[in-house]
Amino acid sequence: MRPATTTTPPDRRCGLRHRLVVVAADPEQVVRHAGGWLFDQVMAGWMVYALVAERGNGRSLRILGTHVAGLHRLDAALDAPGPQALAVDAALYRADPQVRELVAAARDRGRTEVRSWNAAGSSDQDPFEYRLSSAAMAFKAQALVAVGAGARRVDRVERFHRAAVSATVIPFPSTHARIARTSKELP
Repeated sequence: MRPATTTTPPDRRCGLRHRLVVVAADPEQVVRHAGGWLFDQVMAGWMVYALVAERGNGRSLRILGTHVAGLHRLDAALDAPGPQALAVDAALYRADPQVRELVAAARDRGRTEVRSWNAAGSSDQDPFEYRLSSAAMAFKAQALVAVGAGARRVDRVERFHRAAVSATVIPFPSTHARIARTSKELP
């Protein structure tokens, strides 16, 4: 029998559990902008994967319960059955063509909720706040210390922009015609 710390790829261990993939430049960005939400998703039974360009100290992400990998795993991020949610640092989205391709593929699938942070000035997306549980706030505070951000007060909410929710509601400007076409096809 294998120990719990097996090297079996996480996508083979998740079975029917919901998957959430987070894409960012470094662990600090993930912890700072989405750490509490990620912790709450892990506690709700989701498999959460953080794909970061600069792996740095992955301890901060492991404190939140996430699996950590480099951006080289982007190609496997949408493997069947695919994630139910994708969270992306908007600055990395603007800078990296591979990340843009991943978001476009997730958007085209229609079953993946896509959200972003650092989307300042983006009027085509739906902003919203996620309210952290008390446990998420405590674990996020410890993850911030581990990433080197020091001890600081953790806000009760994290701010995101919803980019795609379902096959019929995809608020990207280039998909307005597709939304109308999809809506007409529905019974």
